[in-house]
This record gives sequence, C-alpha cells and structure tokens, in this order.
Amino acid sequence: ARRLKSVSFLERLLDSSDEDVLKIAKERLAGVAVAEIKQRSFDQAKTLLDEVCEQSSLTEIVLQASDASVRKAAFERLCALEEPSPSLLARIAIQIEEEEQALRACSLVTKRQQLKDVAKKAKLEAVQQAAQSALDKIQAEAKKPSPEKQRRARRKELKSVLEKLQPLTAISQVDDAPERRADLSKQWEAVLGSYEDLKIDDKTQSLIDDFDRMLGRVDKRVQEIEAEEKRIAEETAALTACCEKWEERRKELDDHVDQATLDNLSDAAHAEWTSLPGHEGRFSKRFAAIFTTSYNGPVAEDAEEGPVGDPLADNLSDEERAKVEAILKEAETLVEAEDWREADYRYKELHKEWSTITVDLAFEHPLRKGFHDAYVAFKNRCYQRREERRQLQEENLKKLEVILVEAEELAKIDPQEQEEIRAHFDALKDIQDRWSACKPVPFKEAGALRRQFRKLCDQAYEPLRKHREEEDWRNFGNLKVAEELIERAQSLSEAEPTEETLTAIKELQQEWKSMGRLPRERHEDLWQEFKKAGDVVFEQLAPLFEERDRLRMVNFDAKEELIVELQAVCDADKSSKRGPEGKEERRERADRVKEIQQAWKDAGPSPRDKDQEQWQRFKAVLDSFYGNRRKEFEHIAEEQVEHYHQKLALLAEADELAQQAEAWKAGTDTSVDAPALLREVKDLQGNWKLIGHIPKDKVQETWEKFRGHCDRVYQALSEWFESMDKERQENLKLKLALLYKIEAFTKEDNPNQFREEVKTIQAEWREIGHIPREQLDDVMSRYQEFCNIIFNVETAAPVVEAIDPEEPASASDEADPVEASIEEPVETAVVEPAAAPADEEVADATNEERAES
Repeated sequence: ARRLKSVSFLERLLDSSDEDVLKIAKERLAGVAVAEIKQRSFDQAKTLLDEVCEQSSLTEIVLQASDASVRKAAFERLCALEEPSPSLLARIAIQIEEEEQALRACSLVTKRQQLKDVAKKAKLEAVQQAAQSALDKIQAEAKKPSPEKQRRARRKELKSVLEKLQPLTAISQVDDAPERRADLSKQWEAVLGSYEDLKIDDKTQSLIDDFDRMLGRVDKRVQEIEAEEKRIAEETAALTACCEKWEERRKELDDHVDQATLDNLSDAAHAEWTSLPGHEGRFSKRFAAIFTTSYNGPVAEDAEEGPVGDPLADNLSDEERAKVEAILKEAETLVEAEDWREADYRYKELHKEWSTITVDLAFEHPLRKGFHDAYVAFKNRCYQRREERRQLQEENLKKLEVILVEAEELAKIDPQEQEEIRAHFDALKDIQDRWSACKPVPFKEAGALRRQFRKLCDQAYEPLRKHREEEDWRNFGNLKVAEELIERAQSLSEAEPTEETLTAIKELQQEWKSMGRLPRERHEDLWQEFKKAGDVVFEQLAPLFEERDRLRMVNFDAKEELIVELQAVCDADKSSKRGPEGKEERRERADRVKEIQQAWKDAGPSPRDKDQEQWQRFKAVLDSFYGNRRKEFEHIAEEQVEHYHQKLALLAEADELAQQAEAWKAGTDTSVDAPALLREVKDLQGNWKLIGHIPKDKVQETWEKFRGHCDRVYQALSEWFESMDKERQENLKLKLALLYKIEAFTKEDNPNQFREEVKTIQAEWREIGHIPREQLDDVMSRYQEFCNIIFNVETAAPVVEAIDPEEPASASDEADPVEASIEEPVETAVVEPAAAPADEEVADATNEERAES
C-alpha cells in the first residue's frame, strides 16, 4: 500500500478489511481527493467524496467541481455537518451560480458581517435580496425594546382599552353598546395577541381581571336596561289595553248617562286600573278623562301628564340643543385628557352651563344622561390613575430603600488607586441616577429617606473630593507647561513657512494633548490662546499647503498614467498564451506589474477627496490581473500535491529500507545485501531530487523525515563501512609494496629489462581491491609514471576496460582521486616490458555514497 501511487489503485484499497491498509489508503488519497473529485463525474467521484470531511475541501468542491451532481452532493454533505462554517457558507452564497444552493447557504448564515458581504457581493440578485432580508430581520430584532419596556407598553395599551370600556358600565340606553363592547373586546385581544411571546406579569393579570369584571358590569347593565325597557313596554301595553277597554264601554253610553251609572262604571274601572303596575304615572290623565260627564274620545299621548313623563320629550330650541350637544362632545373628549386637574376644572365650568340649559329635561334624556355618563367615566379614570400612582409610589419607595442600602455600603469604601477611584465615582453616579429616576414617591415617607441619602452621598463623595483637590494641585503644575507651549507656538508665527514649521506646530499640538489637564478656571482661556497662535501659523503655511495640493495633483496625474499602463498589461495578460511558450512574456508582465506597484508607492499621495477612489480603481485592476494569474497557478498547486504524495511513497520506501538495515545490524535478517541496500538508498535520493516541488508548508517536515530515514540506513551500515575502510587500508599497503618494487626497477640502468616482472606485478595489482579515495590520485600517478618508464611510454596511455597482455599497459588503474605516501622502500627487480597495467574501476560507488551521506 505504501508503494502505490496510482489514485485508482488506492481507491480499490478502500474496500480492504485490513485497518492498516485502509488507513494508508485514506492518508494517501487525502491530498489528491479534492483535485480528483473536481475533475470526475458523480459516479466516479462518489467513493472519494465520502472520504472528504474537511469543510474547506468540501467548499472548494462545491465551487470548482466540473460536475453539477458532484457540487450538489458536496454541498449537501457540508450542510449536514453538525456546525458548518458560516464564513464558508457565505463564500458559497457569494460565488455559486446555482440559485437554490446559494439561497440555502445564505439561509444558514447568521452573522451580521457575513450577511453584509453576501448582500453586497453575491452573484445572484435573489441571494443579495435574501441576505438583505435576513440582515433587516437581525437589525429589527436588535432594535426591539427590552421585555420590561414591552410589558410597560402592553399595560399602557390595555389601560387605554380599559378606559374606553369604563363609560359603558354607566350607560342609560342600550343603543350601540353591544357593538362598542364587541369592538373593544377585539381591541383587547389584538393587544394581547401582539405580545403573545411575552409572559403575563402580575400587573397585566390585574388589568385582565379588571377588564373581565368591567365586561361583566357592562353586560349586566345592558341586561338591566333591556329588562327595564321590556317591563315598561309590558306596562304600557297593559295600561293601553285597559284604557281602550273602558273607552269602548264609555262609548256605548250616551253623553246623557246619569251620574250613578257613571260612578258605578268608574268604580269598576278604577278597581281594575289600580291593580295594574305603573298606573300612577303614565296614561293617568287619559284614564281619568274617560269618566267625565262629557267624553270626547281618548286624550293624545303627547298631552298626557304624570309624575315621570316621557324621558325623550324636551322643549329645547335649536340653538340650545346645538350648545348642549357641543358641551356633551367636549365632555366626552375630556375623559381622555392627560391633565386630569385641568380637565376636572373644565368639567365644573361645563356643568354650570349645561345645568342651566337642561334644567327641564328628564334625567333619562340622552342630552342629560350623556353628560352625567361622561363625568362618571372621567371620575373613574381619575380614580384609576390615583390608584396606579399610589402603587407606583409604593414600588418606588421600596426601590429607594434598596438604593439606600447600597449607598451605605458605598460610603464605607475608601478607594486609593486611580482605577478604584474611577469605579467608585461611576458607582456613586449610578446610584444617584437611579435615585433620581424613582419618581413619584410618597412625600411623607420619602423625606426622611432623601435626607439620609444625601448624607450618605456626601460621605461617599469625600474620597473623591480629596482626590479632586490633589488632581487640581497636579493640574496647577501644568500651567507653566501650557504657557511655554503657547510661547513656542507664538514664536513659530515669526518663522519661515516651511515643512519644518509645519512639523513643529504639529509636535506642539501633540505635546498639548499629552500635557494633561489644567485647572478648570484657566483651561478654556489657555486653550483659546494656544489655538489662536496655532491658527496664525497655519494661515502663514497656506502657500505651503497650496504647493502640497499642486504636488498631489501631479501625483494624481502620474497615478492615472500608471492605472492606464496597468490596465494595458492586464488586458495583454488576459489575451496571451497560457502554455510554456508564453512563460517568459508572462514573467516580464509580472515584473512590470511589480514595478508599477513600486512606482505607485513612490508617487506620493493624491488629493484627499480623490485618493481613495483612485486607489480603488488601481486595486480593481490589480485584483483582475492577479485573479487571472491565480487561475493559472491552480494546476501548479495540484502538481505540488501530486509530488507531495510521490515523496510520501519514497518516505515509506526509505523507512522500509531503514528497517531492513536495522534488522541486518541487529542480526535478525541475514538476507540483506549491504551494497545492494546502499544502492537502493542512492536511487531513492536521486528520485527524490527528480520529483519536483511540493507545497511549501510540507517541505521542511517531509525532507527531515526522508533525511532521517537515510541517516538510519547509514548508521546501521556504519560497522560495514568501518570494515571496508580497514580492507582498503590493507589494499593500500599491498599496492604501495608493489609500487616500491616497480620504483626500484626504474632506478636500474636498463629498466626495460624488467618488463616481465612488472607485468607480473600488474597482474597482482589488479587482483588487489580498492584503496582509500584520499590516496588514490597520488598512488595512481606514481604507478603510471613508473610503468611508463619501464615500457618506454612518453605519455600515459588512456584507461581501457580490456587489457591486451601483449601490449604495453597503462598505469591508470585507479579512478578515485586520493593522495598516497610511500612508507617503506621495496625490493627492485629488472623486468621486461609487458602488458599495460590493469585498470581499476573509475568510480568507487561505496565511497561516493558514504561521502554524500
């Protein structure tokens, strides 16, 4: 599993039952999964997608996958996480082009700043509107009043409805009372419904109970009026029937009936009449007229007289009626007046005027009864207000007692540090503010509390007073500093208007800010004097400011040219080739963009009113340029990820080789071939160099692991290296002995006669193994020189792989450059010319590997 590099093979390992193999496959696939998923279809990417759990990776797939089904599946997987990142969801809502997914991502964003970004930057207008709507809801929720304010508002609205219901409890006629009652009930329910999420407190419950009781009183009053009207109607019907009955009997008699018969008829009629209820008031005159000596028919009802009379009848003129109606309308308006004292005074004035006009009206008359009802409702409302004020006074009195206890505790504290003094002052101010806010309060009970509170506040303020006196003394010491600053500012008015003068006046202003406080009585005067001196200096610096503005305009024009040039470079970059052939041109354009950026920095500031707008235009072109470049380098990032996983495979192989070397060193694995193992490590090192770049954050960690595995191999083979060194030292001694023999032959008068002996020595030389690298060059050069003398060769023959025994040999047997020293002289002998000396290997692989390690 560690040696596999192919993504398809690693995917097949996901079905393995071996947990270690499964773990390796998932780790190897983790880095390339996102890149593979973005390029595959849904069926091909499904297996890999199930292994991706990181939110940033899922977001990248949602935004960049080529298959819409893959994007949708990744989005569903992201939304199904327990806590999806709001910032990533906002990024999806801004960049994605699928409206359904964008709206869903927007609905999951709850933070205000992220919703602002979506509303401003989203590609789809519907998503911008949804984000703005969600943002408006959050802002509206934040603006909602506190629960206590909502409770007070609810009680106020309920009291308003309750006050409108109060007059209905004293009505004299039904009229539209049921309709008004039903309307007020709907208003009451509407008020409670608008605060349905708010808990019912005791005060609200009390209002609800009052409303229910008042509704019962209204219903009872309506029933009483209806019963009374029914009773009057029944009485009227009975009296009318009785009158009609005896009027018919009277008609049967002529006008000349004798008195005795009329008296008998009258007695019988009166007996029946007196048994009827209401006979003393209504229709009494009509009934009495029946038994007169001369009867001319029934008396009209409007001519009837009685103790009660018709309550609807009046003899008011049109002018009086209009005046009474105006009085009644004003009286009903005064019921809702806020200033109840002024309203009561006005009621008394209206009552005098109203009583004069309506003195002859029945009490049941609407014009008379209406004023009475309005005044009763006003009195009930005043009583309710007084009761509420009394309850509020009692509550405030309890609050004052609690605040008084806090003031007692605060008066015992003696702060010393600056922070403690500030906290002490804030606490005292808070207590005083809360005391002042507790209004109204009972006058008698609050008087003693108020005097005690003032005394405690004076005690609590005493440490602050002492601190303020000390601070005033410290502030007094700043007077001299302030006067010196004023003198220096005034002296600057005589200096030349240069940059140094501007810097100096700004430094003086900064020193004034850091100077500290001044005594209160001198602060304003000294500040105005300092400000006046500074204004004079700035007036003199006006030409300097004008020159600065001119230079800013020059900078503005220069920056405009840079924007035009940058735009041209950006357009050229967009239309250029993206292959390797355009690499040099793209590098030149990138270098030019950097030069333009540096030129922008060196240009200096533009006019303040244009600087920000110009910078935004420059930045927009820069963003466009680097945005195009970012797309170009995406494939480089993917290659680096692939290289990273290739090096991970090499890491696994290096680890395995290190384990083999350690097992060989420990003696648990004797099948290991040390030279072959060393060659494999060398091959891994060469492959490591050829792979290419990996992500920057992985470079150091990956290289240290790989180097550690290689060091483990060399550490395990250290004893083998030592044995090889010993063997080479022995070989060096043997070859030096042979070298001494050849050197002895060269000192003879005729060295050529020792060729055969030298050939024998050359054969022995070739049988001897390698020598240390550091002596190789010196030994081989001497060997070559001596052999050339023996075989009459002027220059060294080239190194050959095959040696002809009949031809003169070359002495270049060794390839490793080393330095050798001759320790002992050797015996010389005369030899005949023979074959060239045998060559040694050009490179010693083992020594090279050790040198590189």
